[in-house]
Amino acid sequence: MVKSDHTYFALTGSGRVSRAMRRPRLRDIAFLTLSALFLQACTSTNASIPPSLVESLDAGVLAGDLGDPLDKKARKLAVEAEYKALETGQTGMPVPWKLTDNIYGNVVPQQPYSVGSANCRRYVHTINSKGEIRSATGTACRDDDGVWQPLS
Repeated sequence: MVKSDHTYFALTGSGRVSRAMRRPRLRDIAFLTLSALFLQACTSTNASIPPSLVESLDAGVLAGDLGDPLDKKARKLAVEAEYKALETGQTGMPVPWKLTDNIYGNVVPQQPYSVGSANCRRYVHTINSKGEIRSATGTACRDDDGVWQPLS
């Protein structure tokens, strides 16, 4: 390669000279870095699920003793994990959530089944709150609007 100002030239396999890319400038690198960060934020896996789809799950297993130690932020993460587990979780595979190193949990969905025309699914929600581990089993069925409703 031969340098001429900020443009590089390379010899191709056939012996011809071709113009290669110019050396990136600092502003080019900064632009690409900022663009990558922006795009990463757009595709974040922590994107929030619409509240209308998860509100009913808050009345499920988290309404009992299991959800007592959770603050509002932790409870939101826990409910969203329940939704993800019910909606797209693989049977037996945990769907984790984490607020801090001391407050986290997971939801393990069971095999989906039908009751009449409703799709239902059992799940086990385990929470670790400051070293205290709690678990509860719940069942939810999807209503005609596509919302998961916990069974009492």
